Amino acid sequence: MRSPRRDPVFQRAGSLAPMGWLLFILCGCLMVSSCERGGQASDSEFEMRPGAQQFPLVGRVVSVAPSARKVTVAHEEIEGVMQAMTMEFAVKEQWALQAMAPGDRVAATLVVDGERSWLQQIVVTRNSASDNSRGGEAGHLPGAPAPGTRVPALSLVDQDEQPVRERDFTGHVSVVTFIYTRCPLPDFCPLMMRRFTETATLLQARPGGMPKTQFVPVTVDPEYDTPAVLRKYAARLVARGDRRNRVSVRGNVSWRLLTGELENVRRFAGFFGLVYEQQGSEIMHALRTAVVDPQGRVVTVLRGNEWTAADLLRHIDEAGDRSASPPPMTEPTRDEGSLCDRILAPDHVEWSEDDRRDAAMKSNWTAEVP
Repeated sequence: MRSPRRDPVFQRAGSLAPMGWLLFILCGCLMVSSCERGGQASDSEFEMRPGAQQFPLVGRVVSVAPSARKVTVAHEEIEGVMQAMTMEFAVKEQWALQAMAPGDRVAATLVVDGERSWLQQIVVTRNSASDNSRGGEAGHLPGAPAPGTRVPALSLVDQDEQPVRERDFTGHVSVVTFIYTRCPLPDFCPLMMRRFTETATLLQARPGGMPKTQFVPVTVDPEYDTPAVLRKYAARLVARGDRRNRVSVRGNVSWRLLTGELENVRRFAGFFGLVYEQQGSEIMHALRTAVVDPQGRVVTVLRGNEWTAADLLRHIDEAGDRSASPPPMTEPTRDEGSLCDRILAPDHVEWSEDDRRDAAMKSNWTAEVP
């Protein structure tokens, strides 16, 4: 990458110093984008043209506006280019918009392309002090269903090729998360499975194993993760398989690993506020874990991977207690800028790549749970 001081854009600036000139460009970019986009950017606006400049940017997230595809960052000085300040930036990767939260640290590439500018190749580092998933306290996540919302109609299959419908989320507490069997990062899908098995062990150690609970990992890679693949994955990771690789039920704990048609999986993930993108055999995705009560109503949706088995067990107990005095149920709704609307509108969504999960992986590699 060329030095910013030698680039023609700065040579044309005349008496303007590089720092002031770039700030002038960025302010102009933001004003133009705000007027022309009406607050919403399209994917075509993030295509770099020849001569576009790129600068490393590091900072702290102040606020996130996913529907406008913008983030406000208090960034450090870009040496020789721009002093430290707080600015709003357009964001290329929609996945990153769902992953970021105020207080998170970000490293990204700032692209300045004529009258346009944006952040891309974003890497998010969770700030545990500000993470609303710390200790399992999720609050209400953008795009996620409100507590009390019923699980929507769905059509998936489990590892034994048995159909799964919304009625299968009644009569017991259900714990849903999203994984894929070839996930290479130990603190993503393998960690979710490990937390599930730890929680199942805690439940099984109780007298009676109450409340009755089913663990429901859902693959976001259904083309590869067929029922047969999920059956072997479950038998190995759950460590409770029979000779036919069927996952057994112990006491009041059961397992159903789900797959299905691509669109059906995406719809179900979108209901819980999950954004993901396929890049070959690799999936870029956020982490969402939901607890559903025996009436099929969402109790909570946990963000990230900071929660523990003890946290999850507490939410399971809360869900079990709700069955005694059920609150009014909320029908699934899709507000006009909601994540669910954006996922269900194929002509509007085109998921972009995310630099945070650029780990190389072999096509037949399967992550082991430590």
